[in-house]
Amino acid sequence: MTTDGNFDARLQILLRHALAQLDPADLAERIQWCREHTDHGVTMHLDDADDLLEFRWGGRCLALVYRRVLDDDSRYQVGFTGVDL
Repeated sequence: MTTDGNFDARLQILLRHALAQLDPADLAERIQWCREHTDHGVTMHLDDADDLLEFRWGGRCLALVYRRVLDDDSRYQVGFTGVDL
């Protein structure tokens, strides 16, 4: 995984978009979870089997993305699909 400006910019877009899509109740639950567990911030988890990056916040998944999407130089399109895990 690279750490160039393109990767960083794409990651910021992804996380901002994911946060913006949360409804107020979900947002409040996640903030409360962070406070109760003293676990603040987004964490990234890599699944080597399928090259997926999972970003977790508030005790559950915030976003899933293939690593190549953040590393690639091609056009980047953000979409949101709500999924109960």
